[in-house]
Amino acid sequence: MKNFRLLLSVFFIIYMFSKSSYSSDISIKMITNNCNGCHVLNDVNNKVIPNIHNLDKDMFIKKMLEYKKSNSNSVMSRLSKVLSNDDISNLAKFYSTNEEE
Repeated sequence: MKNFRLLLSVFFIIYMFSKSSYSSDISIKMITNNCNGCHVLNDVNNKVIPNIHNLDKDMFIKKMLEYKKSNSNSVMSRLSKVLSNDDISNLAKFYSTNEEE
């Protein structure tokens, strides 16, 4: 439960930062750093956490919106709820082009 609260706090801070006057490019990089904690940058897939790098942009958006609308208690459902549609579109662009920094 403590881990969940910490994770939720981190995403709340990211969400608030993304709504500030700073560049949206910075906020997307911050969000992707969190995504990359589970969805690693290499081409390794596992049975639980899929590789999202080079995923088709439309498929990424579709999946994220499904998670956002879901009432499940999954990690992705909870995390996607704090993202705006613009955030999701920017993430889709980032991962479809696999821009790494």
